[in-house]
Amino acid sequence: MPENDTHETLLARWLSGDLTTEEMKELEADPEFLALDRIAQESEQLMPPPFDAAASWDVLATRTGIADGSASSTAEMTVSSTEATVIRPNFLRRNRWKLMALAATVTLLMVVLLRNPGPAMTRVLAKAGIPQMVKLPDGSRVHLSAGSALEYAAADWENNRKVLLEGEAFFEVAKGERFQVKTDLGSVEVLGTSFNVRAWDAQLSVTCYTGKVRVQDAKNNALGLLTAGQRLSHSLKGTLHDNATQAEKPAWLKGDFTFKKAPFPEVVAELERQFDIHITFPKKLNSKTFTGGFTTESLNTALKALAIPYGLAFKDKGNGKFRLY
Repeated sequence: MPENDTHETLLARWLSGDLTTEEMKELEADPEFLALDRIAQESEQLMPPPFDAAASWDVLATRTGIADGSASSTAEMTVSSTEATVIRPNFLRRNRWKLMALAATVTLLMVVLLRNPGPAMTRVLAKAGIPQMVKLPDGSRVHLSAGSALEYAAADWENNRKVLLEGEAFFEVAKGERFQVKTDLGSVEVLGTSFNVRAWDAQLSVTCYTGKVRVQDAKNNALGLLTAGQRLSHSLKGTLHDNATQAEKPAWLKGDFTFKKAPFPEVVAELERQFDIHITFPKKLNSKTFTGGFTTESLNTALKALAIPYGLAFKDKGNGKFRLY
């Protein structure tokens, strides 16, 4: 018998547990044995689930009409479910090498993925009450509003100018290849311009200050192309375009926040982020809208601006908690 065939025969007998002590020593001397033994141990877990022969027989008998046949025919074809669960299928022996190869491939793939998870992401969080400016690798500047977060891959920046935004930020983008801002509500693409993105309370709002920006929703459907001074707001209610401003930068960079018929809870949420506080208010205000504004220069003044239009006052309960009543 050729040497290769003898080797394969030993391996086959080893897998079936039929080797003699001398043959086992011969196989263990093979340089490849340790690797094969490790894979074999892993493949031991690749067993099929327990097979319920009795239940399968009932299904087969019902579908074929055997259930109405003679008792002797049924008896001849009955198989003990206890015996069926301990019989090792020949399929595993015939395909053992394929299963072992599959296990090895999966293991190698997992190692590759774990060692190459992709570019590391840099995350910047502007804490509540503390806006923050971020300078990107190409010199672009991002002004994060309080409570907002930004992520980007610094190592891969030359190939992929993309940031992930949670909240609101004003961008001053250096000229270059495509620059993309991704949010849970949609995305914005530019080449070099300045614009503001706000993604809070299930609404995406984009204002272009210089150049042009292209806006898409979360499903990559085009929402519009904005030029300087234009704004786009998108939510489940639809998309609204308007000429929002002639200013060079958003007012919030100076601590000024203005609202026009904004839901009252959204205004409260913005004030909470800017001052790092918590506000409770009467439930009836959940359905009200607010037109007006506040600045971040004084908390008391901001709270009065929120309370007075509704004939309310406010109380400091300590530890950053306030109540409108």
